[in-house]
Amino acid sequence: MKLKKIKSSPKIKMVVLLVVLLILGTLLVKNKNLFVVASVNGSPVWRWTLEQKLVSRYADQTIDEITSEVLIAQAAKSKGVTATTAEVSQKITDIEKSLNGKIILKDALSQQGMTMEDLQNQIKLQILMEKMTEGQVVVSDQEVSDYLENNKSLLISTEEGAMKEEAKKAVVDSKKSATLRQFFTDLKAKAKISKYL
Repeated sequence: MKLKKIKSSPKIKMVVLLVVLLILGTLLVKNKNLFVVASVNGSPVWRWTLEQKLVSRYADQTIDEITSEVLIAQAAKSKGVTATTAEVSQKITDIEKSLNGKIILKDALSQQGMTMEDLQNQIKLQILMEKMTEGQVVVSDQEVSDYLENNKSLLISTEEGAMKEEAKKAVVDSKKSATLRQFFTDLKAKAKISKYL
């Protein structure tokens, strides 16, 4: 059975072309932000201009941040370490309490250019790092005594026992920070990181 070849008339071609142009035009209008990010007195600011400027200014910092997050996540996974939603929520609650109602957490994050999701991700990474370095911080009585002697004027507490606890916490926090920095430095030194920008 032979199929007849249908000749298309110029009118049909014109209608099809108009329909295609109408569809493309509608897609462009609805998705103009894919191409144009702003308009200044009628002149477009193209997305690629924005992206070039952002890459030239922030690429190294952003790539370092992303690779750091990946390194920590990989190390935690290899050690079977996880951070639960409850642990992250507790840390956020602690942060909110530390603000003493002077500022709302959401506002504080906004001032830093962060979202709640950004904070949750940072806290999760912090918890993972703390768990991977757990037990590595040891503080001696002599270190606490030395801290008390050298930093008594910085302490809030006035009662002897409370001062000692405050000093011990300060020493632990300082050593914990140093341990976390060293852990991350070692992790980064062992990693093979290639940048392509």
